[in-house]
Amino acid sequence: MYLGISRKSVLITAASKGIGRAIAEGFVAEGVKVAICSRNKEHLLKTSDEIKNKFGVDVLWCVCDLSKKKDIENTINVVNKEFDGIDILVNNCGGPPQGNFQDFEEDDWQNAIDQIFLSAVTTTKLVAPKMIEKE
Repeated sequence: MYLGISRKSVLITAASKGIGRAIAEGFVAEGVKVAICSRNKEHLLKTSDEIKNKFGVDVLWCVCDLSKKKDIENTINVVNKEFDGIDILVNNCGGPPQGNFQDFEEDDWQNAIDQIFLSAVTTTKLVAPKMIEKE
């Protein structure tokens, strides 16, 4: 599929495996410069190597714990420097632990909100100004 986005740049969070990785491969196939992040360096190395072997292009990667604002800031700074900005942002993350509704405590719910919602808010807030500037 041709989306007309080749030569754009994308940051995909939590993209060392699963849905995030599949999204990264889709963007690489479109000719987009791809940056991925994840908490796990080994998974990032494996994914970037496998994408390079499959598509013949390098993927920029950064270790980033989405629950830590400093990690998010560092990742965005690295990607902005390497790609001269981020054109597309995909806020992806792993879900909270599986379990029964009755088994979750208030802290479990707060952690899920922080992990899924607030990490996306933080990332978007940090990426949006440069995106707007690039228009």
